[in-house]
Amino acid sequence: MSNFGGPYSLFEKDFANRFAMAQQKITKRTIKIQALMQKASTMSATSLKEWNVIRVKINYQYRMMLKEFQRFALFEVPARFNRSIAQMTKRINNLKSVTKVARLNPAALINTVPAKQIKSLLYQDAIVSMNAAIQTGKKNVTSILTKLQTNNINNSLSNVLGGVSNAELLTLQELEMIKAGRFVQAGRYKYKAEYYARMVGRVKFHEAHSTAALSQARNYDTDLVIVSSHNTTTSICLPFEGKVFSINGRDKRFPVLDLYPPFHPNCLHLIYPQFVEGMEAQGSLKQFEDFSKGATQAPPYPASFIPIDERILL
Repeated sequence: MSNFGGPYSLFEKDFANRFAMAQQKITKRTIKIQALMQKASTMSATSLKEWNVIRVKINYQYRMMLKEFQRFALFEVPARFNRSIAQMTKRINNLKSVTKVARLNPAALINTVPAKQIKSLLYQDAIVSMNAAIQTGKKNVTSILTKLQTNNINNSLSNVLGGVSNAELLTLQELEMIKAGRFVQAGRYKYKAEYYARMVGRVKFHEAHSTAALSQARNYDTDLVIVSSHNTTTSICLPFEGKVFSINGRDKRFPVLDLYPPFHPNCLHLIYPQFVEGMEAQGSLKQFEDFSKGATQAPPYPASFIPIDERILL
């Protein structure tokens, strides 16, 4: 198992293990909201108190959903930055051909003001994203509850036997939302809360690693990073996979890094500091230069790399 990106990397295994508890608890909240919505869709009560009980219980599940995600983000996202700093220090120190000395040791680096600011921003961004999806999802649920309650009141007032049932009142999209448990929304897409939370969590996990890699590159005075390779077929990632990039454009042999992982939600790519002296010692500098500029179809390694034009694009 590799630690250099991809679905079977140690990095992804670490994320899955650390997110597992939050996912389990958020899933339970989804199931409870689903049960409450199903109850509301078959309820014939017109008592305001009964409907308010449903609303209060659903709002509570949403609050707890955010709280479960917050626990994960507060600890695990900053901790990922710290672990990546430590792991990259070890990896760089094991590269016998690299003689650069770090300005700061890992403990000092993770406690610098910029590092603390980065970790705080990553955590805050994660909470903002999750909370926005929850609030939009809650509006959808509230709209359905209002529709169901109004229908019951109207039927009661008109005393119409066999009036429109709650289930008949809902659109196919609303029924599907309840059936599938898609109670959060981002943009125009509705998601299961646990799926969306996992996606946001993975994005911030990867951002934490990428910012750690950039911090370590500066710490070891290298302008270069390399993007991991796992033979992706995702079109947005293909221009980056396996290539070496210059962070600030200082090294003209390599293209400038204008975007770093994650390149999209659920992206599995990673970056690591790269060193000219290391590539020179391996005899791979010119090959990486040519590949990174698009002059050749494959980097000098890994041997498992499949040329881009041989992959089937999604």
